Amino acid sequence: MHVRSISQHELDRFVTAGDHALGAAGFTRFIQELWERGSSKPEWCFVVESGDEILGRVVYRGDGEELHFTGLSLPWGGDFLAIGKMLFDESLAALQKQGVIRLEAFISSTTPNAAQIRQLLESIKIPLVQEKVRFTWSGQPAQIEQRLIYRPFSEGDDAAFTDVIRRVSTDSLDRLDVLQRESLGVKEFAQEYFRMLRYEFAFYPHWWLLAYTQANELVGHVVNLPYNLDQHEGTIGYIGVVPEQRGHGYINDILAQSMSVMIQDGIKTIICDTDQLNAPMIAAFKRQGYDYTGTVWVYHTELSDLTGLAD
Repeated sequence: MHVRSISQHELDRFVTAGDHALGAAGFTRFIQELWERGSSKPEWCFVVESGDEILGRVVYRGDGEELHFTGLSLPWGGDFLAIGKMLFDESLAALQKQGVIRLEAFISSTTPNAAQIRQLLESIKIPLVQEKVRFTWSGQPAQIEQRLIYRPFSEGDDAAFTDVIRRVSTDSLDRLDVLQRESLGVKEFAQEYFRMLRYEFAFYPHWWLLAYTQANELVGHVVNLPYNLDQHEGTIGYIGVVPEQRGHGYINDILAQSMSVMIQDGIKTIICDTDQLNAPMIAAFKRQGYDYTGTVWVYHTELSDLTGLAD
């Protein structure tokens, strides 16, 4: 067996080497869009081969320093641990030589083979750093209190959204945010989070909102993202209230407006995750009619902390 990255002309073979929730056509389109946005490339798509047979595959995506993986396929009914360890060890070693610094993974309880994926990650010593709760909404449009004024993203707003991310993440109850702020630094964390939201997902400027009081004081923001548009599903990439405006229930207003914007564009289901310790956000989701639908486990590591990567 050996591990290698693919070339662009091998995409069809790569896609059909395993199942995916999007189906072959949807998964192909997903990877092509990642490549077009520069969020992935063939050199970040790896296979384990034995002769002419692909035994496993994985896609990495990100900014070149921090990557996430998706599209993982292994022989789940067979020797997935040994094959998966080989795939990760050798692909991560290759990525480290390309300048990749860290790896992050989000595994949902609804992800096919979630238990085996978690077992694999733990076997290669990637730490679990956070547990999130997943909430899903599908029903009547949310009720909105007209207390705030909303301004969508416009040209030149990069700095404004980066700054509000920095301010909102202060005293965050999200453990991954805290970890990354400590690791990267406050300013760098905000810049990286903005870059990830802006360039790793389809961008709809009117889905990005800054919220203000009637006196034009900044309250907070929300960034909505497509989740699976073929299924009319959306999600919230980041939402929050700046520290000086907390305690007034504004998170409920911003959440309701966020939902309204997506609903107007045909979204029928909204899927959101929040840290299981973030009681205010959990309460806000429940007030807007979201149902608890699962758990998300977050794994995070510096590649330099992993031992046993292939030379």
